[in-house]
Formats: sequence, structure tokens, C-alpha cells
Amino acid sequence: MADLEAVQEKNDESFAYIVQLIKTRFPAAPATTATAKPATPTHHGDGGSRAIIDGNHVLVGGSENYKILVGIYQGLLLRAKRDRDPPRKLALLLTTNLFSNEELATANATGKSLEGGARRVAYPQLHLDKLSVVCQQVKLEFPGSNVRAGDGSCEIMQAINGICRKRRVNNNY
Repeated sequence: MADLEAVQEKNDESFAYIVQLIKTRFPAAPATTATAKPATPTHHGDGGSRAIIDGNHVLVGGSENYKILVGIYQGLLLRAKRDRDPPRKLALLLTTNLFSNEELATANATGKSLEGGARRVAYPQLHLDKLSVVCQQVKLEFPGSNVRAGDGSCEIMQAINGICRKRRVNNNY
């Protein structure tokens, strides 16, 4: 079981790397008021996405400020749906796509000290607007999921804190 989790984690890292390459080579064009189309909810049939799409971007959490290319989002959603905990997995995948490695390494989801022992350090909270759109998108795709931005008792926020710890430990930024 541990080997399977290690392979899945390595796949997640590889996918995140590929997404970062795509983002740097094909940055999202900023929407202008003259050419921007109104966001329209689209549903892609059975088991499809409930995402709000504007042109070729998904508006994460319905926000014009946070967009992901439709193809990348569909890949993230497919990977999340294959996981044993799809809402948690989607939240983690969106978090690693919306936040830079540096942001993740220097902050956490709650803004509280989570490191134990003598190494107790208070980290600033990740940008609450981004966390909120992640939570809104998870609720949109998985109605009834229990996710609350910045709430330390929420299992999904604890998992996001785990990502932040890994980035700090691995100096992966």
C-alpha cells in the first residue's frame, strides 16, 4: 500500500511539473472588458464538470481572478474523481495549481503554528481569496463536501497544510 501511495505521489509531482511548464509556456491572456464574454455555466453530461467556463478557461470558484485552462482542469477533475477522496484530491490539485511553490512553502492554510516540538513557527495564512475559490470549486463539483477555507478543523485544510509542510521540508521551490 505504501508503494502505491509513493507512486501516486510521484505521479502527482510529475503532473504538477507538467502543468507548471504549460503555464509558463502558454500564459493565460488577461480578459479585457471589450472582448470578455460573460461566464456561462456549462455541464458536460453524465459525470462531467459543473465548472463555469469563460472561453477556454475554467473560472475557479466562479471567480474572474483565478482561471485554469479547460484541458488542465478536466485532467485535474478526472484525477480527483479516481481518488478515494475526490473532494480532498481536487482541493489539493487546485491548491498546487493556484499557489506557487514558494507561497506554499512560506505559509499554511490556517495561519497558525503547526510544527511541533521546539520548532514551533507561526506561518502566515495562504491568500484567503484563493483558498475560498478552491473551496467554492470543490463544493460546486462535489455538493455536500465539507470544506471551509482557513478552518483548521477541516480535513481538507489539514491536507493543504500537509502540502505546505512538504514544500518547506523538501525546499521544493
